[in-house]
Amino acid sequence: MSETIERNRQMLRLLCRAGQVLGWVLIIMSAFGLGSDILNLKFLLGRGTAILIQTFVGVTAYILTGLTIFVVVQLIRRLTEDDYQSGLILRNGHWFLFFLALCRLVETTVAPFLYAQSTGTVLSRIMNFLGWGLPNLTNMLILAGIGLALQLVLPIIDESKTLA
Repeated sequence: MSETIERNRQMLRLLCRAGQVLGWVLIIMSAFGLGSDILNLKFLLGRGTAILIQTFVGVTAYILTGLTIFVVVQLIRRLTEDDYQSGLILRNGHWFLFFLALCRLVETTVAPFLYAQSTGTVLSRIMNFLGWGLPNLTNMLILAGIGLALQLVLPIIDESKTLA
């Protein structure tokens, strides 16, 4: 495995730098979006509770996605560099993934149901769930599973680093 890492070390460093830039871009753009949403709060309140929930949960999901990119970058660095210690973001990465999964659940199932309840019939709510909720529910379960796997794998990685 070390031969593969040595052959691809430059590419891994490039991917880590690109991931860090992308993570910061997502977080900064989310902060701008949140500021814009706060400035337009009166407009959002006039459109209903579902739009308000969906907007703020969506912004939170973008911030958590940026933090998840930082988790991946730190995991790559932890696996490829001998002297790199797990950072705070990596040690708590499973929480970011769990909260991201929760945000995706609220954003794609709860808020659309509230919106459909005010605008449509039971059939439209069922179709809304099948179109948006079911695929995103699957996505949510995958994110939670990756978070659990990350939580279980990190101590194994740390132990293997001490034995080497």
